[in-house]
Amino acid sequence: MSLDHPILALLLFGLLAAGTVLTARRSRALGSRARQGLAVVLRCALWALLILALCGLRWQRLEEGVATIFVVDWSESTEGIGRERAREFLEQARETAQVDDLSAIVQFGGDALVESSLRPVLGPPLLASTPLGGSSRLEPALQLASGLLPQGGRRRVLVLTDGELDGEPAESLSALAATGVDVGLVSMGRQRGPENLIEEVRAPEFVREGAPFEVSVLMASNTEASGVLRVTRNGELIGTRAVQLAAGEVSLLRFQEVDLPPGRHLYRAHLDASPDGRIENDSAEALVRVTGRSRVLVIDPEPERLASLQRLLDGEDVDATIAGLSALPQDLTEAAAVDVLVLSDVDSLSLSTAQMRMLRAAVRQGGGLMMVGGPRSFGPGGWYRTPVEEVLPVDCEVRTEKFYPSLSLISVLDKSGSMGGAAGASKMDLAKEAASQAIELLHAGDRAGVIAFDSAAKWVVPMSDVDDKKALIRQVGTLRQGGGTDAYPGLELAHEALSSEDTALKHVILLSDGQTPPRNFQALLTQMRSEAITVSTVAVGTDADLYTLQRLAKWGGGRYHFTDDPASVPRIFTKEAFTAGRSFVVEEPFVPKQVRVHPVLPAGSVLPGVGGYVASTAKPAAEVLLTSHRDEPVLALQRFGLGRSAALTTDFGQRWATSWVDDAAARGMVVSVLRWLGSRRDSPRLHLRLRRADDRLHVEVEARDESEDYLNFADLRAEVVGPDLEVHGVTLRQVAPGRYEGDVLAEDSGAYLVGVSQLSGDKLVRSTTGARVFPYSAEYRLPRRSDALASISSLSGASIVTDPATAFARSGEAGRRLSPAWPDLLRWAALLLLLDVACRRLLLPDGWLAKLKGRFAGRSAETAADGEGLSRLAVAKQRSRGAAARVSPSTAPSAMPPPPSTPSERDVELPPVEPKSPPPPAPRDDDPPPPAPSEEGGTSRLLKAKRRARR
Repeated sequence: MSLDHPILALLLFGLLAAGTVLTARRSRALGSRARQGLAVVLRCALWALLILALCGLRWQRLEEGVATIFVVDWSESTEGIGRERAREFLEQARETAQVDDLSAIVQFGGDALVESSLRPVLGPPLLASTPLGGSSRLEPALQLASGLLPQGGRRRVLVLTDGELDGEPAESLSALAATGVDVGLVSMGRQRGPENLIEEVRAPEFVREGAPFEVSVLMASNTEASGVLRVTRNGELIGTRAVQLAAGEVSLLRFQEVDLPPGRHLYRAHLDASPDGRIENDSAEALVRVTGRSRVLVIDPEPERLASLQRLLDGEDVDATIAGLSALPQDLTEAAAVDVLVLSDVDSLSLSTAQMRMLRAAVRQGGGLMMVGGPRSFGPGGWYRTPVEEVLPVDCEVRTEKFYPSLSLISVLDKSGSMGGAAGASKMDLAKEAASQAIELLHAGDRAGVIAFDSAAKWVVPMSDVDDKKALIRQVGTLRQGGGTDAYPGLELAHEALSSEDTALKHVILLSDGQTPPRNFQALLTQMRSEAITVSTVAVGTDADLYTLQRLAKWGGGRYHFTDDPASVPRIFTKEAFTAGRSFVVEEPFVPKQVRVHPVLPAGSVLPGVGGYVASTAKPAAEVLLTSHRDEPVLALQRFGLGRSAALTTDFGQRWATSWVDDAAARGMVVSVLRWLGSRRDSPRLHLRLRRADDRLHVEVEARDESEDYLNFADLRAEVVGPDLEVHGVTLRQVAPGRYEGDVLAEDSGAYLVGVSQLSGDKLVRSTTGARVFPYSAEYRLPRRSDALASISSLSGASIVTDPATAFARSGEAGRRLSPAWPDLLRWAALLLLLDVACRRLLLPDGWLAKLKGRFAGRSAETAADGEGLSRLAVAKQRSRGAAARVSPSTAPSAMPPPPSTPSERDVELPPVEPKSPPPPAPRDDDPPPPAPSEEGGTSRLLKAKRRARR
């Protein structure tokens, strides 16, 4: 047993003892001492049970039942026959379960989901969940199952799978079995249809400029098939071959490459053959890096504006391509194929959050990124607090406030019920984050407010100075969604507040995702605009009133924004906060000042004047080379991880720096910056090799010193960025002279960028980078071996289960666990309460015990007792008749002598009765009447007896 609150129990038991003594002394309950003692015992027992229940008594119980977790592989390789077998096994296992057995179901694929929690086995099993496809990750499923299992008793986990599992399933199963859980494997089988695929595209990771090399494509099939193989380089077709595939054999085709321009090149092979099953495994990729010139991709919304830049770069040793927004890299593989990416006057809304994270990862692993100014870049482009800003050498926020007029900014937010409907963070959460970021961008002297509207409008943050931004942001966090959608009251409330503000600029940002009823918006916004109050609108989703919000922005003199990605809402608000009439775009002529000497900008460089730039703030680690007349950065450089970044806050000559197009110094500086960004720091003394081993990426590094001898006991560290865009550290262990190895889990398909650094303390000595592409998940490969399940069983010690009855077999020692005792204690207390009341309030008749004994005596005793009772009744009847005859009816009660004192019933002794005495004679007419009854009746005698007892 155990008691959760023993001190409280001791205290209550002490109070119980004291109370029992006091109540026993003052009790006036009737009955004998034995009865009073029994009542006290019952009452104490009742209170004791209640105290133990209150203080958390728990006791150990024996559990005979079995708790079984079914972990079902629901990956794409189990479609068809495998899933049908899983349902059959679960149904047959359910029929063998007993009343006290428990079960749960966990389904897994790319992730793991709890289909049903641990509970008694009731009804047919349901398999309605849909885990992520593309892989079979058993480890998270076993972690969920372990959390569902009870602490002790008969515990069992059955894994239903086809054996095609990612990661290290044997290790996960062994770890679970080590905790005392009975682990079993159930074969689900696998659909065996025709399948042909590309296993791998092989190409060297590094090639010297001008050197020939070979690209090999490995294909496999489980049936006879024919088709066409196409190979592209950087999206351009370089070869087509007809192929014949034999069942169970691997086919190899080679392509020769020579004299490629420097930079990274992406090779993609695609197989179109029949008969075939899946299309996911018909393509594969490889990256090849040719040392030499850097491959530069310049992105501009209007690429034709950069024709002069294209001519400039064509004459230099830079392989540059200028393209529109459609050429932005879409995944890590495409980003890794570019040495330097330049964003020229690009708005942050042109990229998704995933693309921004991908660019950050590519730079960290050795890439280059440059942002060039324009009205849509840096702060005005909404890059504040984005992953790209983290890479840049400047912050988009401007901290030099003396150049900017004061601003009153009101955010009018739709808080209708639909604002809560979004995957992950709700639209309401993102709107609150957006309003908070807008407040953070304001400066001393600015004022801010937040209004929320549904069918009515109210202040969430009343108009306030922004001296205490944290307090204002806390108020924004109190906003909750709910209600209808009517934007007019919110705008009306904002108009009333801004009319009395005396700041130089007044701006309203209206956000809505619904339909607002028709109102006279034009008159209201015209009046606001006449008072120098501008209004911008943000429409979230196609359900918003797009037409009305467009007209509101036009009438209000602001900007209209539409997004179907709620995650971009904060960027829109920061963009509005930057461009709300205050010019972070500084269009004033000046001559850039050189403040630092750098290889890209030699000492004494003189550049022509420019007509404007975008204001920003240099980061502490940045190298600022050029500044404006306001001492704000014009050109800044920075190292980020193994990569490099640059910020040029003026443009490439589209609007402000037109004089740079024909100036040799300016053109040379631009080319030098691009070279600096694309120059690799790959050391020839660190030779990196990457290979795939099952579901892991194996990293091998051969290190040599300056004399080309093997480098031993070096501090080598590796970082891997995979398709999840997270940085994973790899421990490199020396396994041979100059040879270091390590691996990392690589279950997802896509590009893996690897950076290796040699450190001396905190100083970087040398580094190198590499990349490897895993085209698709192991789910889409041909079965690696027919005995995969048996192999996992032998490595993990898990048994192979074929009989569904095994799921709830009573094997092993039954469990014992502490369970709460209060339900039983309350039931017993209820029973004692009834006995306590009966003992104190229920009075039994005299002689009840004798009668009870007589009832169970023999038949002869019952007859004798009956005869004796009849004789006493007859004698009493005769006596009463004789007394009545001796009393005259005319005698007054007052004249009669008082009766003798009546003794108490316990002193009366009945005369012995002869069993066979003759009946009394019948009364005669001349007999005197019986004496009249005494004045003192039975009630009076009872009261007197009660008084004597109290005395």
